[in-house]
Amino acid sequence: MIIPTNSSQFIKFYKIKYLNQCNRFENSFFLDVAIKSRSYGIDAEILFGILILEKLNRGNLLVRVLEILGVYLIPWYLIKKNVSIGLGQVKIGTAREVLGNLKDKEILRVLINQSSNIEIVARLLRKYSDNVNREEDLLKTVSNLYITGKEKPFPNFQTEVHYLLLKWSVKNNIFRKQFLRKIKKVNIT
Repeated sequence: MIIPTNSSQFIKFYKIKYLNQCNRFENSFFLDVAIKSRSYGIDAEILFGILILEKLNRGNLLVRVLEILGVYLIPWYLIKKNVSIGLGQVKIGTAREVLGNLKDKEILRVLINQSSNIEIVARLLRKYSDNVNREEDLLKTVSNLYITGKEKPFPNFQTEVHYLLLKWSVKNNIFRKQFLRKIKKVNIT
């Protein structure tokens, strides 16, 4: 894979990858995003954007298979290392904060389920967005908190690219467009 050298080409390259990734999801994914975002009072565009970005970062089939095997064969190791699991790449410790009194092995099973993982991400985004004072800072803060756990981390290329792609996706209503496209396909067939 050839990665462009300057930042504007790099962002353009990732926008194309982002859109290609959108096409790989089933209708159930889009419905889950719509339902969970509404349930937790967050913008579906933000939830969708975070999930797609996480899928881009670590979402190939091999990783998915290894996660499933790990959950069922070596859960103690995953718990010890506090790894991130599932579509939203949620760390076990972070999920524990959201899910409360579930045992760690139960948390792993919740994280590995796509619909449950989307719900955990929605709950996290609700929590993160509640801490933002101004609407204009929402995307930057939520993006930073989601990928680093810090509201204002030391700036780096990864956090900036993540934020710029999220901002682009939300601004261009990528979720809405993709969702409508999926619905039209279902109605035609």
